[in-house]
Amino acid sequence: MTIIPSRIDQRAMLALLAAELEDARGQIEALGGALCTDLDLIARHLPELQALDHAGQRCAAIASILRSADIIEAVRAAPLETIADRIAPLG
Repeated sequence: MTIIPSRIDQRAMLALLAAELEDARGQIEALGGALCTDLDLIARHLPELQALDHAGQRCAAIASILRSADIIEAVRAAPLETIADRIAPLG
């Protein structure tokens, strides 16, 4: 279990969260890669595998946003339209 210091600043916390998202993305990609070795599984579950890939891309995009100097502008410029469409109107 990781112990988070009680006096961590917001920028450092955002960087830690970004690292967690990047770790999750790595796990998602590894799972997708393992599943894609089975051609029958790919044929039966292509939309689900594409959704898994999209989830990994979202993790990467959000990690990038969390590390940016201007989070609101980073959301507006997010590489995935789904993020910008859902979140940017709020900022």
